[in-house]
This record gives sequence, C-alpha cells and structure tokens, in this order.
Amino acid sequence: CILLWSSAPLCLLHMNQQSQLVPIAIQLQQNPGPQNPVFLPSDPGSDWLLAKIWVRASDFQCHQLVSHYLRTHVIGELCCVATLRQLPDLHPLHQLLMPHVKTSLQINLQARTSLLAADGVFDKAMGSGLKTLHVLLSRASAKTTYRSLCIPDDLKDRGLDNLPQSYYAQDALHSFVVSWVNVYYSRDDDVQLDSELQHWITDINTHSFTHNSGFPQSFNTKAEVSKFVTMIIFSCSALHSAVNFSQLDFALWMPNCPVAMLRPPPQVKGGVTEDDILSFLPDVNSTCRVAGDN
Repeated sequence: CILLWSSAPLCLLHMNQQSQLVPIAIQLQQNPGPQNPVFLPSDPGSDWLLAKIWVRASDFQCHQLVSHYLRTHVIGELCCVATLRQLPDLHPLHQLLMPHVKTSLQINLQARTSLLAADGVFDKAMGSGLKTLHVLLSRASAKTTYRSLCIPDDLKDRGLDNLPQSYYAQDALHSFVVSWVNVYYSRDDDVQLDSELQHWITDINTHSFTHNSGFPQSFNTKAEVSKFVTMIIFSCSALHSAVNFSQLDFALWMPNCPVAMLRPPPQVKGGVTEDDILSFLPDVNSTCRVAGDN
C-alpha cells in the first residue's frame, strides 16, 4: 500500500507588468510556524520548484472534484432532472436548456461507477482518496454561493473583473438568454404566473445547495430568470469546456499536475535537491491510469 500525501497550501499571486499572474510566495500548510516556512522565488531553485509542484498537486484535487465535477457536472444533472420533472417539452426553457444538460445523467452515472467508485481512479491513484470524497464535496457544496456560480458576480467579488483580455468573463454575458426570455415573457407578471417555472426552481432548490447560498427561491422578474438560466448554460458549456478540455494541455505533463504526492511537504528550506523532487512525484502506473481515464 502506497501512502499518498495531500496539502492545503496558500499561494500569493502578483500581476506583473506583462499582465501575467505569477506566484511570489507559497506556504504549504495553513497555520504559520517554524516548520511551515514561506517559500519565495529567491529560495534555492529546488525549494521553489517543489513548492510550486505542491500547489499544483493540491489544486488538481480541487479542480477535479469541485471546479469540474461539482460546479459543472452536478449542476447540469441537477438542472436536467428538474427540467424533466417540471418543464414540459414545449416549454421554451425546456427547449433552451436540454441541449446543454441532457447528457449529464449518463456521464455522471459512468463517473460514479468508475472514476468515483471503489477501486476506481480516486480510490487508487488520487491524493484525496475515496474516503475524503464526500467530505470535500460536502464542504465545497456548503461554501458554494449563487454569486460564485454567476461569473460576472464572481469575478467582481474576487477583484478580477478588470483583467485585460478576459474572454472567459465576456463569454458569461447573457444577451442571448435575455432575448430568448423576452420572446416568451412580455412582463414580469408573466414570470410570476408561470407555475411550471416556479415549480422548476423549487425543485432545484429542494435538491441543491443550502438556503443561505443565495439561490433564488422563486422568480419574480424576467431579469432573475435570465441570470439563472445563463448561469446554468455557462456552467454546462463554457465553464465545463474551460475546466475539462484544458486538462490535456495542463495535466499531461505530470509534474505540472501531480495526482498525488508520495512524500510529506517539506518543513525546512534547503533540504531537497532536483533529484529528490522525483521521489515526491507519483509512480508511472498511477500517472498512466489517471491520464488514460481523463
């Protein structure tokens, strides 16, 4: 049995004069102390390189389970089931949404019977392991807010709404959905009187995030409907594309996204060499298994 290690690092990023976000300080554990140094670019090269690898290894766990699975796949499944239950085929939102969410049920079922199952990839190769899966997803769900899923709000809250060349943010604008909603609902009163629509959002809230997450409990205006539908479409299309199809570019070079670490985080500076770094990285079989299943 191979012991796999995880960490919860803190990474400080700085936007340089070339408009690049670069790391300038890394702490590998949450609580400061003499055995938890802050690694800097000015440290020995092997120290700084290993610290960055640890950040990428930890980010990979959150990326797969939270950014990818929870915030795109689960959102799609949640919407798909509620739409099939509450919105008839002829309802305009059924027609608008189903092309984006209809495949989520089959894909998620396959994930839960293979990747996220006993003896699956997360059980045998990922640093987080299968036993922590429910804990991590539960904590992430409890901290997920409606604003964090609405990209313009999320970027604004994190101070990232003015980044240059932010095509990701521009893709989250909802002019198309607004036009679609305006075709069917002439006034806000029409939204309030649409019982199927109200049952749909009630169904989603019943099986989704906590009531203090900011999700609308009902729809009173066309603008509220447009914002919510845009969030779903973006989560299942542009967001999923960003977190899924980029995996080959970012993760195929395993040291850039280690699925696990085989040694604990260093507690002092100057204690590792470039050759030592290899002993932290996962074995070939684990790497090939994860690469093949993703």
